[in-house]
Amino acid sequence: MTMPPETFEGRLTAQRQILARLIHAHGGGDLRDFMRDRSTVRVPEEDPGADGPDSAFGIEAALAEEMRLILDAVERLD
Repeated sequence: MTMPPETFEGRLTAQRQILARLIHAHGGGDLRDFMRDRSTVRVPEEDPGADGPDSAFGIEAALAEEMRLILDAVERLD
């Protein structure tokens, strides 16, 4: 099933908002620390022979960005 990008983004945003409210209500400092630790990515050493960033780095960067977005939403509720 394919969905328009707007539908996908709307669903993802709804999940972020629900997670943020759950974390705000029930998540202690340990959970926030966990998210904060994972909201940054260590940039791999540049390899002059590489064709570009590998997919694992791309996934890690997307994960970190999502952690930042959720944590920002939690902190806006404080």
